[in-house]
Amino acid sequence: MPHLAEIREIIDESPDTRTFRLKFKDAGMADSFDFKAGQFAEYSAFGDGESTFCIASSPTRKISSKCSFKGFMERDYTVFARGLNVGTTIGIRGAVRHSVSAG
Repeated sequence: MPHLAEIREIIDESPDTRTFRLKFKDAGMADSFDFKAGQFAEYSAFGDGESTFCIASSPTRKISSKCSFKGFMERDYTVFARGLNVGTTIGIRGAVRHSVSAG
C-alpha cells in the first residue's frame, strides 16, 4: 500500500528532468521513512499507475523527500514529470535497493 505524500515544490532541472520536493501526509511516516543513497521507490499518480524512480534527497534529511524524474520512457515521463502539480497527492512505496549478486 503506498504512503501518501504531497508535492510541495517542483524544480525544473532541465527540459527533460524535473524534481519534486515531497512531504508525507503522515508525520510518523516522515520520521520513519528510511533509505540509503542509491535506493529507489515506486511513485503512484492515482488513476495513472505507478513508476520507479530514484530518491534524490539525502537520507539524513527527514523534513522532506526529493525525487527527480528524467524522461526515458515517454509515458512515465509525461505522467510524473509534466502531468502533476504542486499540491497534488501521490503515493510512495519503497525504498528498495538495487541488488548485485557476486559470482
